[in-house]
Amino acid sequence: MSLIISSIDKLSDANSLISKLKSNGFRSSMETRNLNGKSYYRILVGSEDTKERANILVSQLEREKYLTGRPFLKLVK
Repeated sequence: MSLIISSIDKLSDANSLISKLKSNGFRSSMETRNLNGKSYYRILVGSEDTKERANILVSQLEREKYLTGRPFLKLVK
């Protein structure tokens, strides 16, 4: 399970957030999605084996002052 922490419409902002996450020790990646002809960059963190471990990661991310909103789980098979 990965956590979606943001969906950003500007690639440079998405890359900046990924860099900040990585510099703070979080494994992160980006998915590109197109909606009505516009690109959005979904920022993912982690790849946890269990929901319990994913919830621990949510708690860790909530302490990061540069993040807003609450991350949510995304099941990746």
